[in-house]
Amino acid sequence: MFGFSTGWNIRRHDRAADALDEIQGLGFEKIELAGLTESQAREVVALQERDAAPAIVSIHTYCPLPPLNRQASFGDLLDLASLDPTERRQAVKYAKRTIDFAAELGAQTVIMHLGSVDVEYTPMTLIMDQWETFFDEKWVETHSGVVDEKHGGKPATEVLTEDEFEALKDWTIDHAADSEQPMTCG
Repeated sequence: MFGFSTGWNIRRHDRAADALDEIQGLGFEKIELAGLTESQAREVVALQERDAAPAIVSIHTYCPLPPLNRQASFGDLLDLASLDPTERRQAVKYAKRTIDFAAELGAQTVIMHLGSVDVEYTPMTLIMDQWETFFDEKWVETHSGVVDEKHGGKPATEVLTEDEFEALKDWTIDHAADSEQPMTCG
């Protein structure tokens, strides 16, 4: 099953019907609701009551949006794992509101971001640290036998200037995440 989310276009439309029409115009008949204001949410309910709404298959928290003056993606407006009890209570309140809205529309799925926990390391920071260690401790050992014919057969470790070496190191560390295999940048 393929569907499409109003998270893509709802901010461009005042009326939910216009956002739904745009998505249906792309050939999608199954819709996820995300990012709707309270009035847009009520509009979708009214459309559904008149059998004029597409199939609503999922709702993405928080929908309808809580009345907060924050700029964040819809699912990250409030943190269900927040250590701040006030924010956590609000997150639970509006997550329940999303679940109720899904039940009201007959949506089978609710998508939630369960929050975040500050951690010192992520898999990517560990990979970046490993690359840092490689360049600081193993570069010379692993590349001193690699010769550069364009520079009279000198070892690659002697050809690069300090600035070039730092640029290579920075680029490799910064772009490891872009690689299909970040552990090897391959």
